[in-house]
Amino acid sequence: RQYLAEAERLRLRVQAEQEARVRTSVGVHELDGGNPEAALVSFRAAIAAFEGFAPAHYHMGRALQGLGRHDAARAAFARAQQLNPSLLPPPR
Repeated sequence: RQYLAEAERLRLRVQAEQEARVRTSVGVHELDGGNPEAALVSFRAAIAAFEGFAPAHYHMGRALQGLGRHDAARAAFARAQQLNPSLLPPPR
């Protein structure tokens, strides 16, 4: 039973991370297409699916920065870097 429970936990984690990856990809496409508001919705959905997905936080920071919400952008970049130290905020 313990092994089955662990397998299910891992399966759910992989599923959540995959959802976060897809939603982040959609958000990057929206952001690069000039729609930071729509991108922000996608990044929030990615984070809701899997809070620990660093790229979602990073790209959320980009969207927030583009919207002029610099304090929120800094917080998003800081969370991304906390989760993945190689994700440095972009130069201004």
